[in-house]
Amino acid sequence: MKMYRVMLVDDDQAIRLRLLSNIDWTALGIGEIIEAGDGIEALELFEEHRPQIILLDINLPHVNGLTVAREILAKDTDVIIIMITGYNEFEYAQRAIQIGVHDLLAKPLDMDEVQHILSVACTRIATERRTQQERLRLLGMMQDNLNVLQQNFIRNLLDGQVKGEPAKQLRQLSLDLSGNFFCVTEIIANMNNVPPTDIELMALIIGNIAGELLTENGFKNFILYDDSRNLTILLSFNAAEEEQCIDRVFMSVRNKYKFYFGYDLVAGIGGVVKSLQELPYSRKDAKEALNYHVIFGQDNIVNIKNVVKFVGRTTAHPSAEINEVINCFKAGELKTMRLHLENIIDDLLVSSGNALAAVRRVIIELTVLLLQIAAENGVDEELFLEAPDPYSQIMSIELIPDLKHWFYELYGRLNGCIAERQQNRISRVILSATEFIEANFDNGSLGLDDISEHVGLSSVYFSKLFHKHTGSGISQYVNDRRIEKAKSLLRSTNMRIFEVAEAVGFNNPRYFNYVFKKTLGMSPNVWRTMRD
Repeated sequence: MKMYRVMLVDDDQAIRLRLLSNIDWTALGIGEIIEAGDGIEALELFEEHRPQIILLDINLPHVNGLTVAREILAKDTDVIIIMITGYNEFEYAQRAIQIGVHDLLAKPLDMDEVQHILSVACTRIATERRTQQERLRLLGMMQDNLNVLQQNFIRNLLDGQVKGEPAKQLRQLSLDLSGNFFCVTEIIANMNNVPPTDIELMALIIGNIAGELLTENGFKNFILYDDSRNLTILLSFNAAEEEQCIDRVFMSVRNKYKFYFGYDLVAGIGGVVKSLQELPYSRKDAKEALNYHVIFGQDNIVNIKNVVKFVGRTTAHPSAEINEVINCFKAGELKTMRLHLENIIDDLLVSSGNALAAVRRVIIELTVLLLQIAAENGVDEELFLEAPDPYSQIMSIELIPDLKHWFYELYGRLNGCIAERQQNRISRVILSATEFIEANFDNGSLGLDDISEHVGLSSVYFSKLFHKHTGSGISQYVNDRRIEKAKSLLRSTNMRIFEVAEAVGFNNPRYFNYVFKKTLGMSPNVWRTMRD
């Protein structure tokens, strides 16, 4: 049985310690307990750990428990929140229930009652798991026949094998994929720890979760499964701005799958196209995006637009064995790449009458592909080639170990050059973003979507990229710039506090006071008085 994650949120450490000491967490199947002392910390830790159950005090500093519950449930309605309160008024209980809180606990806490309520919560999660499985079984019995025809048609459509008008044929098969824009996403589930008897079921559950979340977010969709239980998802939508939501939906798919079943997945999102006939191109993009998930897959979700922004694409069609080597290079998995190449060479030593000539051919083919990758990444050959004619170098080497050594040195140098260029590109993106923020932070509506659209990246990927390379989240960075400007206005003008707040982009003066005090340790009025 997969263990559950619980978060305890209370500013009173004694209460948290009492809960930790008096509840039989193991008996409940709870394997991870996260603690938070205030509302802001709770929201941050929720994003990091995604607990399934939260014990949440209503009376918290900075951000109260009702607000924390509302924000968390807006992101994930499956989370079970149990509210702890010292307030006995009906109003608080009513408001908590209205926003979706699962249950209420009154202080002083009765540990037997807490144990019981937690047990009910864990049972609810286990029941939902079983419900998902039963729903799939019943739906499968009803739709087997029609689904076979639909799956065959969609496969042909994605392979570019459909003649005539696809929209008409979709209607005849009771498939509604109408829209102005179309996209394909490929999902590979990590089944390493899944019992063999459950692999097919887990793939179907991923498809069910994806279908529900896509539909909830306004995307029409159809899901294909291959023999390895990987998923191909075709989706359609009407408005161009909806593209920004695709990454978020598939992050939610991954989070929900991990939440209930504890396993993981990787998703590659293809380019958006404007006709059904162009879907094969989007599918090719999606498959290629998967090759880059180690480099570009924030939270295991990688969008081809991020790959295109930083890398470009290859158009070569090498053999399957060579393709494995190149895919490992693209994914940054150099040790695995080396193992694949060693296996290819070992096979040639056994099967080829002229092993040296055969290995030379493989090295030449790989070198050509690496040169192509270098060109796509804007890396000059002179930066990683020891001589201008690598073909002559390869042909002059007489020993297979020396050929391998030559190639290992080559791809090592190229990998270093690409990494350096990648860092330069990232730096330019970060600079573009910070300049855009500097010019627009006084706009109270400035947000992540505006900034990510400006730099041409999906918002999910850009948010992670910005944090990784600046050490600061977007909201924190924007607020820091606003506070710096506010300090200047407080020093140099007689503007009132609410006027300063508005001038630097805070729509709410109370929130401005809170951010200012959190940043500088004192209110704007006190800070101004001290400077005077």
